[in-house]
Amino acid sequence: MFGMENKKPKAAKGKKELFLFDLEKELQDKEKQKEYVRRIEGRVTKIKELLRKGSKKEDFDSLGILLNGYHALAIVLGRSAK
Repeated sequence: MFGMENKKPKAAKGKKELFLFDLEKELQDKEKQKEYVRRIEGRVTKIKELLRKGSKKEDFDSLGILLNGYHALAIVLGRSAK
């Protein structure tokens, strides 16, 4: 399923290799990690500015949800950095 049926885990000294998502592989590079954090912070700032300006109720709710999603992503990136 999802193109993984042909992949067999490589056993190294009796241990199974953990599956890493593409994002996890990219986050191992410190420069990519900094780039993601910078982009997220920029988008959070832009969303906060839009929320301060005021908007329709539907837009306000959508922007709030999006802001919470970016905040959660920033937390995950921070944890993966450690």
